[in-house]
Amino acid sequence: MSGGGFDYLHEHAGTLDALAARRSTVQSVGDYLVALDVLGYGDTDRAGRDTLELARLLRRWERHAVAHAAPLLAVWRVADRVESGDAGEAELRAATAGYAARQVSPGRRPVDDPAGYLRDALATHERSERDRRTLHPGAPDIELTYRHGAMEWATEDGQVLTAEWWEQHSDSAADPFVLALIASMRDLLDDYDQDAALLKTLDPAGEAYGMTVKGQAVRAGIIRQWAAAYAARQEG
Repeated sequence: MSGGGFDYLHEHAGTLDALAARRSTVQSVGDYLVALDVLGYGDTDRAGRDTLELARLLRRWERHAVAHAAPLLAVWRVADRVESGDAGEAELRAATAGYAARQVSPGRRPVDDPAGYLRDALATHERSERDRRTLHPGAPDIELTYRHGAMEWATEDGQVLTAEWWEQHSDSAADPFVLALIASMRDLLDDYDQDAALLKTLDPAGEAYGMTVKGQAVRAGIIRQWAAAYAARQEG
C-alpha cells in the first residue's frame, strides 16, 4: 500500500514548529484539494481553502515574527555577551534603555489639551477599527516591507496596498456601533470649537453668553472623561 504523497503531513502537525517547517507542503495539499473539487472529486473545496488559509497564516506569522525580532537583535546580542561574561551590566542597561526609548512615541497628555488629545485618539481608534479586515481565501498575501526609507504594506507580488485593493480582497470587521460613537464625539468636539469661537463675539453680560458657557462646561467635562479613558486605554 503506497502513501505519503505529501510527506505524511498529518503526522507532523502537532506543533507550530512542525507546521512552520512544512509550509510548502501545506500549500501543496491545499492546492490539491481545491483542484480535486474543480474536477468533481467531492466537496473538497472547503477543506482546500481552509488549508490554503493555514499556509497563508504560517507565512504571515513568520514575516511578522522576523519583523518583530529585528529591533531586539541588538539587545539580544548584549544579553548574550553578558551571560557569557564578555560584557557587563552597564552595557545591558544602555542597550535596553535605547530599545525602550525607540518604542515609545511622544504624545500630548490629555490634561494638557483634552480636546486635541481626544481628536487624535478618535482618529487612531477609527483607523484601528477600519483596518480590522479579513482577507478573502486565496487573496494575495500581504507583508510589511522597507521601501524608499520607510516601512509600508505591500502584496506578496510587490504591489503597494490601496483602499481599492482592500475593498476588493477583504471583508471589514469594523464595529458600526463604535464608528457611530466616534462620529458622535467628533460632532461634540466640533460644537465645542464653534462655541469657543462664538464666545469671543458675545457680550459677557448677555444671556446667550451665559448659556453658551454652561454648554461648554458640560462638553468640556465629557471631553475630559473621554480623553482620560483613551489615555488609560493606551497605557493598558
